[in-house]
Amino acid sequence: MLESYPDVLTVLQMQEALQIGKTKAYTIVHSGALKHLLIGRQIRIPKIYLLEYLNGVCYNAGQSDTGFVPREGFQRQHQAEMGLHQNPSQAGQ
Repeated sequence: MLESYPDVLTVLQMQEALQIGKTKAYTIVHSGALKHLLIGRQIRIPKIYLLEYLNGVCYNAGQSDTGFVPREGFQRQHQAEMGLHQNPSQAGQ
């Protein structure tokens, strides 16, 4: 899967490997879900950390700490985090 990438990746290389955008890549890194190294102000991601992260995403699908949320569950999760409810009658549930 990542054979063509170096043992330590930049955020740009991670973006390319996962086929995600810059914002999502930095969201994943800054969320703490993906272990990484700081060398000065530069972020570096050892390939082993990326593989651990991907393994966790596969086994924890839908968990917000992974940086990925299934599309259909996003609005419900966001509302719950914000303390909002779609139906006022469900507010006490």
